[in-house]
Amino acid sequence: MSGTLINLIIQLIAGAIIVGFWVLCAIFGRAVVLQDPFASSPLNSLTAPNADNWFGTDRLGRDVFSRVIVGARRHTWATACDDSSAGRMPSSFPSR
Repeated sequence: MSGTLINLIIQLIAGAIIVGFWVLCAIFGRAVVLQDPFASSPLNSLTAPNADNWFGTDRLGRDVFSRVIVGARRHTWATACDDSSAGRMPSSFPSR
């Protein structure tokens, strides 16, 4: 095999792992997170990443990791619906 083909396969596998991770987060989003993404704790605002808050907290004290995972769920489903409906919509560009 040539080096270019091996690099292409490695990139394909890496991309599939990344997409697979986000799809799993979309399917099992609420089961993955340990904290409520909408619960605020002003005393814990803007904390650095630690064992309890993997990505830290925002200025309202909400866990950023939980918000990213739950947000990924919402956006992944929206993207899937948008992509599936795009094939049925007529294009506004003239065909040649």
